[in-house]
Amino acid sequence: MTGIAENFKLWLQRSMFKPGRPVLTVVPLLILAAIVAIVIFIVMRLGAYSIDEPIYRFENGARYDYTGATEIKRDDEDGAVYLNNNDESIRLEDAPIYYDDDAGSVLLPQQMIYVDTATLRTGRTGYNTLVNVDATGKGTALVNRNKVGIDKGFFYDGRNTYVFIEPVTVSWGGQTVELQPLSYAIVHYNLRLELYSADGETVVVEQTGNSRVQAISADGGFTIDMGTDVLVTDKGESLLTTRPDLLDYLS
Repeated sequence: MTGIAENFKLWLQRSMFKPGRPVLTVVPLLILAAIVAIVIFIVMRLGAYSIDEPIYRFENGARYDYTGATEIKRDDEDGAVYLNNNDESIRLEDAPIYYDDDAGSVLLPQQMIYVDTATLRTGRTGYNTLVNVDATGKGTALVNRNKVGIDKGFFYDGRNTYVFIEPVTVSWGGQTVELQPLSYAIVHYNLRLELYSADGETVVVEQTGNSRVQAISADGGFTIDMGTDVLVTDKGESLLTTRPDLLDYLS
């Protein structure tokens, strides 16, 4: 896509500034340039995301691995995001996609809400947002081609899915599970719980009934009641928003 943009730029320069070209001819070219720029922007932001390395994802407690070239693309008609690999096409929900050789990186296929639990800063991601967390706990998210710092907190889809940037302990019904950074949880209120660790070693799928399901950060900085979507920090309690599209892009 970058090549297309560069080629169009060169063509536009040659066409607009050709010696002897009338001014009235330049105006339509400027309009055409604006239209093409908008199309390129939309395609780059919502179009296909290509991955040429092994990846895996989880669904209903099972792990699915993909090798070779994988394309992740948002469909223009139904707005859903699909993973295409060989002859297989899978509709993706909000769970992250993991890179097989890098536990410090995940791809968020859908728009999600970022919550910085230290400052309560919030913002939404774009589609196909790459998130990295290094060994020191420092994180970044590539949102619409801009790298944004994310050192604390979590991502939330506004419904049931939480992706944690820092280590957390999840507790319910007298049980506890410790999760490393970039692990995630899916919680259906008074129904069931799914936990997946970033290294793929921990997978939990359990019926919870009316047990309270909480995630507590390793440093005690926040607690989330993942059934009721209530966040507790040293600044008090807050109910998490359910609409990523109502927030500005994370910056």
